[in-house]
Amino acid sequence: MLPRKYRFKIHGNARLRGASPFLPFLWALCAALLPLAAQALPTRVEAPLQTLRATPLYFEPNLGQTDSEVRYLARGQGYSFFLTPEAAVWRLHRRLPHLDPVRDPIRKGKDTANIGPDPVLRLRLGQGQGQGQGRGQIQALEPLPQVSHYYFGRDPRRWLQQVPAFGRVRYAQVYPGIDVEFYGKGPLLEYDFVVSPGADPAAIVLAFEGAQSLRLSQEGDLLVEAGGLVLRHHRPVAHQPLPDGGRREVAVDFVLLDARRAGFRLAAFDPDLPLVIDPVVSFATYLGGSGDDRIQAVAVDDTGAIYVTGRTTSLDFPDSDSSALSGSDDLFVSKFSATGELVYSTYLGGDEFFAFAGGENDSGRGIAVDARGRAYVTGQLGSTSTDFPVTPNAFNDVHNGGYDAFVVRLGENGQLEYASYLGGDNNDVGNAIAVDENGLVYVAGGTQSLPNDSTFPVTSDAAFPDHGGSLDAFLVLLDLSRPGAGALRYGTFFGGVGGEEALALALAGNGVAYIGGTTNTANEGLATAGAYQTEWVSEDGFIARIDTTVSGPGGLTATYVNGPAEGFTEQDRQSQQQMQVRVTGLALGGNGDVYAVGDTKRSSFPVTADAFDKDFAGGREAFVLVLSSDLSTLRFASLFGGGGDEEASGIALDGSGQVYFTGYTTSPDLPGSGANASNFPYGGLRDAYVAKLGSDLDLRFSFHLGGSGDDEGLAIAADASGNVYVGGMTASQEFQNYVTNAPAGLSAWQGGEDGFLLRFGPDANAGGGGGG
Repeated sequence: MLPRKYRFKIHGNARLRGASPFLPFLWALCAALLPLAAQALPTRVEAPLQTLRATPLYFEPNLGQTDSEVRYLARGQGYSFFLTPEAAVWRLHRRLPHLDPVRDPIRKGKDTANIGPDPVLRLRLGQGQGQGQGRGQIQALEPLPQVSHYYFGRDPRRWLQQVPAFGRVRYAQVYPGIDVEFYGKGPLLEYDFVVSPGADPAAIVLAFEGAQSLRLSQEGDLLVEAGGLVLRHHRPVAHQPLPDGGRREVAVDFVLLDARRAGFRLAAFDPDLPLVIDPVVSFATYLGGSGDDRIQAVAVDDTGAIYVTGRTTSLDFPDSDSSALSGSDDLFVSKFSATGELVYSTYLGGDEFFAFAGGENDSGRGIAVDARGRAYVTGQLGSTSTDFPVTPNAFNDVHNGGYDAFVVRLGENGQLEYASYLGGDNNDVGNAIAVDENGLVYVAGGTQSLPNDSTFPVTSDAAFPDHGGSLDAFLVLLDLSRPGAGALRYGTFFGGVGGEEALALALAGNGVAYIGGTTNTANEGLATAGAYQTEWVSEDGFIARIDTTVSGPGGLTATYVNGPAEGFTEQDRQSQQQMQVRVTGLALGGNGDVYAVGDTKRSSFPVTADAFDKDFAGGREAFVLVLSSDLSTLRFASLFGGGGDEEASGIALDGSGQVYFTGYTTSPDLPGSGANASNFPYGGLRDAYVAKLGSDLDLRFSFHLGGSGDDEGLAIAADASGNVYVGGMTASQEFQNYVTNAPAGLSAWQGGEDGFLLRFGPDANAGGGGGG
């Protein structure tokens, strides 16, 4: 016999613009690797394309990671979700501009003047008046294997480790004889009203505080509007399970009770059978954006476990007048097993919410992993992050001013082992990090801090001991086994009187590192004698080889990366952004050759005779080049682009010497993409792209990833088995077409921006090539 109870199910994918429903990586951090169906593969790609996508949204008990009023919380898609004794609370995150800490300092409210407070909706549990009789009887069910760690502020007594996760939370007796259960189904938030025999389902009232209006659409959906956002309850369906396994449909509609409350109107049903009422809840935007979350770096260890870092919206619980500003970010690190199960998520940041809209805006930009499965992260800390959770053994435990870089190491289970500021008295950012065979940590980035009267770590044996201009690239080498200032093994600037920033880093072993980036310093000896290109032209790219075991400039070899100077006028040089060349990704081949990707606005960018794309089109194109290990000889150079614009973000080599790179494009006609166009069409605006070169540097394929919104590939990594991982952001409805076997409800996109992570299987191969 079936139990004699009514079961009202109200569930939905409470999500906003700012979070992808088809690749909900960042907000729904429990993920599984699923292969795409064969028909979704481009015809020239013979390998499984896989995607990390969410399994159930999960709940954490509040152990101190947010306001004490909260009992359980969840990170939804574009919102934070809190369960208090009296209400379910959605805080809907608006998107704020995220400014580069070095190149674009805070513009004192210019970009945030028109951004209002986050909309907040409270669904009262129990008559809408806080009268439920089960107050305090809140029970977490279905424990999950992953854990979370929270390191906020300087006081270790307030840090939270091993915070458990649950799949379901039950409130008892929110109405007489009626419980409510909240749970995840995929990335969707669902909640069921469970009505015991003899209880009256008409007692259930959906009472929303903070709503500007409730109305019914022509389709029968319940629309709850708040702050330009709409919480949409799709028209419900209802049925009664039958003893023989069948089901009987029951007609049901929403009914408005007043301006802030709604209920259900049911056709006749059998009171001796369970009853299920099942509307789906989703968000839509009418105005503005929402939480802006990105995967900014990816690493893979020898077991195939995947590590990602980036930024995520803080879990600030709204105050009573719902006036808390949006945009405060924490940096996060997440680890997934080789099969895609979440192992941990660790969040780090300051303990004080700054009143300026945008908050602390801490972010991970680079990640590496060692043989023991420990993750190393660098990035930026906001100018107000004066209480970052530095550890007692930190190289630098003081925030010196402006934006600071940082170094963090996490143990294999995500616990904080090391955290330190890395910067001086001005703005600093870490863009890349690597760890060598001896466990030494290398960090590269950009700094406006001077070595004098500051703590920026430049050593006496530096190749460039003096800060040259407004912004210098840097390379720092740390031994984290040594406490305090003793951790510093080597530190150098790289720059002249203009501006430089290191955007990429690769290690050759034995203390040798390569950095790449961009420079606008005129001829002042940045390039060394015998290098591939020694003449500065305009805003050039650069690649530098730094031997940290050699004292002074003797340890430096450097080349510009540019096009010829013929035809350049002084006016051209004054408009340097129009001539920019950037090196954004570095990798080393088995023979020591240096592989680089980047992008250029220079139509005269030199290519080799065997280039797969020799024609510059559009306003900016990506490029791939290979240099000898001493940076003296160009082995290969090719453009990569179509009629629009391209940028490159990263490069990776697999165990067979095959080359992958990613970025974004506005071109429908990418080289090598023709055979893939039917399955991976250009969607419009910015699309992410992935391109593959064989070990012979022949273009094997490229294809678009995206749709009608903006999409970008931001990071790429490869493991020893030949799997390739691409991370980035998407704001396109059509991106869902790359996902099959998705949870129910993923077919309806709600708009916005979210991180994604794709994997290509080790058999990726394609015949033929492509030219441009």
